[in-house]
Amino acid sequence: MTELQISLIVIGIVIIIGVMAYNKWQEYRAHRTVKRAFADAPEDVLMQPPSSEDNDLRREPVFFQNTVEGVRLEDPARYASISVTGLEQAIDGGETDRDKEDEMALSGLDKAAEPETNRMDEGGVGEDIATRGEPYIDLGEAAPDTGNPLPEETAHFVPEAVSFSAAPFSGNFPIDELIDYAVSLNPGSPVRGEKILPLIQPLKYTGNKPVHFAGLTKDPASGGESWQPVVNGGVYHQLKAGVQLANRSGALNEIEYSELIMRLRQVADHIGAEPDVPDMTDVLKAARDLYQFIAGHDARLVINVRTGGAPWLVKTLMAVLERQRFDLRPDGVFIMHDTDGSVLFSLVVDAAPVSDTASRLTLLLDVPCVAQERDGLGMMIRCAKSLCERLNGVLVDDDDRMLSDPMLEDIAGQVRVFYDEMRSVSIPAGSVRAMRLFN
Repeated sequence: MTELQISLIVIGIVIIIGVMAYNKWQEYRAHRTVKRAFADAPEDVLMQPPSSEDNDLRREPVFFQNTVEGVRLEDPARYASISVTGLEQAIDGGETDRDKEDEMALSGLDKAAEPETNRMDEGGVGEDIATRGEPYIDLGEAAPDTGNPLPEETAHFVPEAVSFSAAPFSGNFPIDELIDYAVSLNPGSPVRGEKILPLIQPLKYTGNKPVHFAGLTKDPASGGESWQPVVNGGVYHQLKAGVQLANRSGALNEIEYSELIMRLRQVADHIGAEPDVPDMTDVLKAARDLYQFIAGHDARLVINVRTGGAPWLVKTLMAVLERQRFDLRPDGVFIMHDTDGSVLFSLVVDAAPVSDTASRLTLLLDVPCVAQERDGLGMMIRCAKSLCERLNGVLVDDDDRMLSDPMLEDIAGQVRVFYDEMRSVSIPAGSVRAMRLFN
């Protein structure tokens, strides 16, 4: 054999040995990886169930439902209802904190959104209400604590107009300067309504807060400018998007505001406009202020008609309520309408779904949604007394105590004070503004 052949044989042997060694190494690595993957994982102390000793030392965070004088509130920030419970004590004739607040003029409106606590009765209605699942507190009760109190500087709602230009508003101006916050869109050139409408029609709400648009346009006859709703055929030099700051469900929050601004930027890009975005802190503060007022004035007044003897047949009740001019909604609630079709008050038959009889009727007045001149309370009391005569019933409160005429007069006095408070901040009950906030 020549030296060349010997060299080639040696090189071949070395290569074969190297390949075999590499394969063994790869096999070892694969085996170690599989073994590690299927081995028992080490215990995680954070995932272990707490021992009995830990239960005494550590608690997971929980949210407690608020109670007001023993009344369980399912959603403390949502309602502040009037209850007729405990009104057998007459209203003191002396000057109260609420009377002092009523004397304040609009220029000095520092009225607290949470009314001073002035319960007339320490007797609770919580037991009855907890079974019904609907919150009630007295008219004099403070606004429910939400568990997340607002800063002291936001505890008062003072109406402040949103800043608009000097151009006048039309009679059907869609943006309310008191309860809406406006964002300006300034296009580089006039934009026709036909181009704007398809862009803003999908933007009617952000979350559950309504959004309205208005445009600044010139009057061909007078040459003056005015703010009007955006319509086909109009030519607009400036746009404003007004978002409602709060309603019964809560205040405008960060997510809703961010969604609004994002979608407004998209509209601005299509019409060549530059949005004048306000500071989020200012907007959310204004929203909390307005919601604090809503929470403190979201009042619902309830009275009951109880059977004076045997339970009523549901069929009999239906016929009686029909003669009383009640309209039955699909959800089973009876509605009493005013002559113009607006809602005065509602009625619920307290009967089990499978029962043929009932022993109680509950009448409810949504106070901020019914104008004072409509006399919703008076109409509801007269209707309740008429039902008592027809059905041999008794007029009672939530504690099943009989309501006398003097007690009903006391309730009416409290409702008048409530109406005065709403009127003093330019949100009269039953107005378009109040309906937007409380409906």
